[in-house]
Amino acid sequence: VENIGIIFIGLGLAMAFRADGDATAAALALTAALFHVFNHAVFKSLLFMGAGCIIHLCGGEQNIFRMGGLVRKAPAVFWPFLVAALCLAGAPLTGGFFSKDGILTRAFAAGGYDRLLWGVGLLAAFLTAFYTFRLVFLVFAGSPRQHLHEERLPKLMIWTLYPLAALALFGGLLNLPSLWGGGSALSSYLGPYAGLPHEAGATAEWVLTAAAVALFIAGWLLAARRYGRYPGTPAGTLRPFPLHRSGA
Repeated sequence: VENIGIIFIGLGLAMAFRADGDATAAALALTAALFHVFNHAVFKSLLFMGAGCIIHLCGGEQNIFRMGGLVRKAPAVFWPFLVAALCLAGAPLTGGFFSKDGILTRAFAAGGYDRLLWGVGLLAAFLTAFYTFRLVFLVFAGSPRQHLHEERLPKLMIWTLYPLAALALFGGLLNLPSLWGGGSALSSYLGPYAGLPHEAGATAEWVLTAAAVALFIAGWLLAARRYGRYPGTPAGTLRPFPLHRSGA
């Protein structure tokens, strides 16, 4: 739900800018929200299809804490699933990174109370990175924690993952900002706003991007430390929270 929340931040900003009479800022915020809707649809479709492959491989088992070690048994599923996970977590240069960063930059540039939304969005991005990599480590890393009845995976279920993986990985090109050498094609299609600088300024945007990347890395490292070699018995006072929460 974190990425859906970020989409609504973009829509809320567009409505606020529109109410203030700033049509250009409203159009840019709306474009950023639509851009993330597109990328979110692609990589979440890939995640759901990958999850179906994993469940089929494990004979119908849906408890990720009983899995593990699937990277060696199903590399053809692992790689597109990893692409989707990286996009969901906002890994640099993926489609999810550019669309999520575009919304958060708009929120920061708006100033005032809107920067609280930027802070909430950053926290959501960190949690998403953590829960996403938790999933990847529990399912694919380490050794199988329990013996599961394995099924053969039909080729039809595998080859359909790769076109979606390509769209997810390179989806950022659809609206690549000028800061990264792009022409904001989606903004140009929706209105005459391509190439406009972000209100935050180039220097501030680089700083915001660095903050987003740092939180992505922090979520990845935290998940790796806790679940990279998961033994099957969770420990710690926060046990119920990470066990019963899933990123989206």
